Amino acid sequence: MFKKLAFFTLISLFSMTTKAQCNDQLLIAASEKLESFIYVKDFKIKLKEVKAKKDPENVTYTVILNKDMKYRFIIEDAKDFPGRMIFELYGDRGKIMSSYNPGTKKHYTVLEYNCTKTGIHYINVGFQDKQEGCGVLVYSFNPSCRS
Repeated sequence: MFKKLAFFTLISLFSMTTKAQCNDQLLIAASEKLESFIYVKDFKIKLKEVKAKKDPENVTYTVILNKDMKYRFIIEDAKDFPGRMIFELYGDRGKIMSSYNPGTKKHYTVLEYNCTKTGIHYINVGFQDKQEGCGVLVYSFNPSCRS
């Protein structure tokens, strides 16, 4: 009985450590790209490969952005997973920006946005081709960079 309990405890700890390394290491790497921007929040995303309709393809978060503020969005993917993170920002009139350009097949890891209207915005995050992925999205602002 003790051996089984010890085994399951070890497996549980290993699982938590693996997940923590994926997210924490990525957060450190992303924070190094803040430069003069002030950290606001991070979103840690880990999704399994989409195999059925019930599997989530992405996650959506709500944020409030202020007019005349410059925001920086930083994306860090875990290289141990096949999926590349795709970030999209939406406002009340639709998509504002995306970290992926399907025409050129280029991924951007740092994006900046000069907000033109205070209000609710939506952050949509998923992984390319519905693959399994793990990553972190950090958003920040620079109060001295007013548009």
